Amino acid sequence: FHPDLCHVCKLAKKDVVLCNSCMMITYCCIEHKILHLLQHVDFCRAIQMLPREYLSLNIRRSNVETWIESKEHLLQLVENLVGRPLYLYEVQILMFTKQCLLVCPQQNNLLTCPACLSVSYC
Repeated sequence: FHPDLCHVCKLAKKDVVLCNSCMMITYCCIEHKILHLLQHVDFCRAIQMLPREYLSLNIRRSNVETWIESKEHLLQLVENLVGRPLYLYEVQILMFTKQCLLVCPQQNNLLTCPACLSVSYC
């Protein structure tokens, strides 16, 4: 999983289609979003049920143990909500959420470095 690549074909495009419900997965086109919809719907609904603070933990300000505990709690919570073990890419979505490099709490409308696709900033 990579938050800035199409989940279906893994292409990087300037104009991406974001899942407008969970805001955590991108596609290169509406067709790929529709193609993945049946696989994504349970996870997406579970994410929407969570309070936003579960997804916007400022992990850089916590120690490693706290980060691990909070991520394990989040994984267990989402797994309980979907009623099945999470797929590997769903675990990766939750473990590696996009965060601003500048350590601010902003998680929406982040820009991604076009050269490396590995750093996001607000």
